[in-house]
Amino acid sequence: MLGGPDVTVVKVDPDMLRAMSGSLGAIAREVEALGGRRSFDNAGLAVEGSDTAAACRDAGDILASALGVAASRIDEMAFIAGDGAENYDVVDTTFASQLSAMGQM
Repeated sequence: MLGGPDVTVVKVDPDMLRAMSGSLGAIAREVEALGGRRSFDNAGLAVEGSDTAAACRDAGDILASALGVAASRIDEMAFIAGDGAENYDVVDTTFASQLSAMGQM
């Protein structure tokens, strides 16, 4: 530990964060592709005009909304991982440059 009990040194692998970001982004696209409304279209058409058809439309809307929220949250995690990787590289590079600029001690 550096800097007292509240500060812990964490080693970060930016390439792993980038890979995680890419994987999470792909998963978010897969979740979005699951659809929602489309899942219930055929069932609703089979019983068109009935209360069941209306329930199918409602269920499809609810499922589409839930999948959209899930995909959005996964996208947010992908962004955080990717941004963390990029910011870590910038901070690490800046830190190294600043140390080099100090010259010999």
